[in-house]
Amino acid sequence: MIVGTEAGMATAPKQEPQTARELNTLDKAQTHLSEVISQLESRLSPILRKDPEGKDKAKEEQNLCDLAGDIRNKRKITDNQIGAIESILSRIEL
Repeated sequence: MIVGTEAGMATAPKQEPQTARELNTLDKAQTHLSEVISQLESRLSPILRKDPEGKDKAKEEQNLCDLAGDIRNKRKITDNQIGAIESILSRIEL
C-alpha cells in the first residue's frame, strides 16, 4: 500500500515490529490478569487466612539486550501473578 511520496518516491506506511506488538499484547494480558487476581482475592477475603510475609527472592543481575530484558520483565510479572494465585489457593479456608 502506498501512502504518500517523499521527494517523488513512494513510501510505505510505518509498521510496528511484530515483537513490539506482541510484547504490548502480552503486557495488556498481564495487566488484565493482575486485575482479575485482585478481584478474586478481594471477593475471597472473608475466607482467606492472612498472607505470610518475608519471601526471599534471588536477584538476577545480568546484562541483556533490550528484547531479552523485556522478556525477563514480562516473566517476572507472570511469576508474581502465579505467586498471587498460589498464595490465594494456600490461604483459602474452604
